[in-house]
Amino acid sequence: MIHYFQGVLQTNIKVRVMKEAKQWYTEILGLHVEKDYDSTVVLSFGGDNLGTLCLIEAGGEGFDCGSTYPVLRISEEYKDVLYKRLAEKGVQVEENPVHPSHFTFYDPDGNKLEAYCPGIYEEH
Repeated sequence: MIHYFQGVLQTNIKVRVMKEAKQWYTEILGLHVEKDYDSTVVLSFGGDNLGTLCLIEAGGEGFDCGSTYPVLRISEEYKDVLYKRLAEKGVQVEENPVHPSHFTFYDPDGNKLEAYCPGIYEEH
C-alpha cells in the first residue's frame, strides 16, 4: 500500500482579527505560539508530534468561519510526485500552486484538504 501522507500536520482555522484570536487561543486554551507571520500564526500544544493549529486572518466581507480544514503532511518519498498523481486520478487539485509540494485539493463532496511537506520552503 502506498503511504502518501504521514498524518495530519495541522488544522487551519480562519479568524476575523488575528490579535484577538491569538490572545484567545493562548490565554484561554493555553496554546503556545510557535511561529508568527502576522496574518498567519502557528500554535502548538506544547508537546512533540501533537500537531498544530494554524490561525489564518481572513476577516472582512464574505468571511466564512466554517472553512476549517486539515493540512496533511506529505511523506518525503512522495513530495515531488503526489500533486501529479492526484491530478492523474481525477482529483480536483489547485491549479498552478506556488510549490508542487504545497497545494489544496478536494474530496468528492467538495471538502477542502491541504497537502504540505515541511521544509520545502527552506530548501535551496
